[in-house]
Amino acid sequence: MLRKTIDLTTAPGISLAVGISLSIVFLLLFLGTAFDVVFGIDVARADVRFMYLIRTMISDTATVWFVFVTRLANAATILTLFALIALYLLLLRQYRWIAYLALATSSGYVLFTSMKWLFLRPRPSDLNLIALPFDPSFPSGHALLSVCFYGFLAFLIIRKLRSIPLKTLVAAVTSLLIIVIGLSRVYLGVHYPSDVFGGWYLGLGALSLVITFFEVERVFHFPGLTAVKDLKYSKKFQTYYLTLLVVSIVVFLLWSRPLMNEYTQSRQVQTVSAIVDFIPQAHTHSENLVGRPMSPISFIVIADRGRLISAFQAAGWHLADLPNVRNFFKLYSNIAKDTQYPAGPLTPAFYNSRTNDMGFEKETVEATSRQRHHTRFWDSGFRLQGVTIWVATASFDEGIGIGPEIKFPTHKIDPHIDIEREFIFSDLQATGLISESHKVPIVPPEQGTNAAGDPFTTDGWAYSITLVP
Repeated sequence: MLRKTIDLTTAPGISLAVGISLSIVFLLLFLGTAFDVVFGIDVARADVRFMYLIRTMISDTATVWFVFVTRLANAATILTLFALIALYLLLLRQYRWIAYLALATSSGYVLFTSMKWLFLRPRPSDLNLIALPFDPSFPSGHALLSVCFYGFLAFLIIRKLRSIPLKTLVAAVTSLLIIVIGLSRVYLGVHYPSDVFGGWYLGLGALSLVITFFEVERVFHFPGLTAVKDLKYSKKFQTYYLTLLVVSIVVFLLWSRPLMNEYTQSRQVQTVSAIVDFIPQAHTHSENLVGRPMSPISFIVIADRGRLISAFQAAGWHLADLPNVRNFFKLYSNIAKDTQYPAGPLTPAFYNSRTNDMGFEKETVEATSRQRHHTRFWDSGFRLQGVTIWVATASFDEGIGIGPEIKFPTHKIDPHIDIEREFIFSDLQATGLISESHKVPIVPPEQGTNAAGDPFTTDGWAYSITLVP
């Protein structure tokens, strides 16, 4: 038996070699992710920024949907489904299937519980849309359990099916379910992206081992687990049972629906008595997804949100639409047709890990979406006499091209970003809504690149502007 197991010319030997190899690969991927989490490499640095990026896509419909999806991998849901499926398999005397389904599920529980308390990573507490669990964050238990439970269940179904298209459909639907469950944890703000990837990798490693042992053991027919097939049930019985299973799942999910919290992007607000006190404490640059500094801030504006928006609108600028899939599709459609989209969405950028709160843009005389003036604004988290201090960057999109770093068609900026700074200040000044303005040094003259890799140069100065209340 041992010789057949390790002989690569036999089915058990091939199953064992492939299964263990896959498990080692997934384990190494998990260890790599864990290394990033512990030592703060780029993946971990991108976690918070990616979650703030997700915040720009929040909608009531999406939140309700993701709350429902995330319940599909809760411990209570998995246990309920396991009990119902195990009962069905017990009636069919498929003891072996029950044993291995239990092994896959329990291994998921053991792994995520032990790993969470080994790494003790705190949850992302200021980004959650639902109540935060009390256990640590890494790895995601939902991601890991969904792989182990739904993955092995799909494996059993695929082995039973004869139709290749049906096998493919089951594999695709299960993969999509596992991916969406993982995404729901990030969208709802209870896990970082690296938590989810860690859960997927560890779950796939465990699943590979369980399936390997299932295939090897099936050849040797170990006593006590072999399925007994002398009991048959009518299609009518199976229809009734499957109906009961679906109704039970729906009732359970509705009964256990969590209470959603209203999302607010919390900020630690600080007060200063003058702009000269703010500048030494402020972050000087915008950032890309992994925290690399990009262009320095070009504006410091003291104004309420409504007054800031009305000032730009008075200057002939448009408040940029939200950066969601529909608006970006509309933008690229207008770019392809060389037509105008005055309020087209701006690609989100980061400042102190947060995505820009809003952006403004103005079309050129060319009347095309391929060219535009634009600026991004962030709430700095500081207040001057109770009024918000905003910071902003500015650049001019001169056309469309392939970015040096992001190999995708995108807007290319004019490298002389100070020209855009002066253009924006001139427009605001013409409105008569500026009560006070100064030009202040932020950084020494410098050169750099934006997120797409386009170069820029600046003298490092910014306008400090107070708008009329």
